[in-house]
Amino acid sequence: MHAAHDLLQAASKFESIVSVVGPGSVSTFLGAQWVQAHPRVLPYIAALEGARCGQRASAMNQWSAVEELQRDLCRRLPAEFFAAPPTCKLGIALNVRDGILPINGLMHPSSAGTSGWYIWAGEEFSTEADFFKPLHIEHLDRWAPEIKKYLGLPPGWRFLIAPGYEDIWFDEKLLRLDGE
Repeated sequence: MHAAHDLLQAASKFESIVSVVGPGSVSTFLGAQWVQAHPRVLPYIAALEGARCGQRASAMNQWSAVEELQRDLCRRLPAEFFAAPPTCKLGIALNVRDGILPINGLMHPSSAGTSGWYIWAGEEFSTEADFFKPLHIEHLDRWAPEIKKYLGLPPGWRFLIAPGYEDIWFDEKLLRLDGE
């Protein structure tokens, strides 16, 4: 029942069910047993699946354009392209949403479900354990869309951007998680 409620909220509020359902089908999200017990919802599930396909295709087209910008940047440096799928998470400081500049990013080796990217704003970042919050890459448009083009860089790369300024460099220390 809670899953159906979450799905309805997503469909009405955000006009996107992909963020709630994830990569599976609506039926899978709701649970086969629940769907079988509520056969009247089948036409609605079909409608949501149809709408979802359109949302997913649109999102994939937008991400393809971002990925091309990432590949162009990697060719320019040169650096190997390292895909950061929109469903992966990165660590981001809340101050990025506040418009503080410059925006910094660094890429550690990725691990289970995370991209390895850490993003913060300002001159320095805090060493507090909760400074970086997890965020799916696909939600960056609400935070700082200008950084998406840098997320195709491989582990070991950093960037610092501000209006009219861009610095991108390789930092071998980022490849060693012990920092030495």
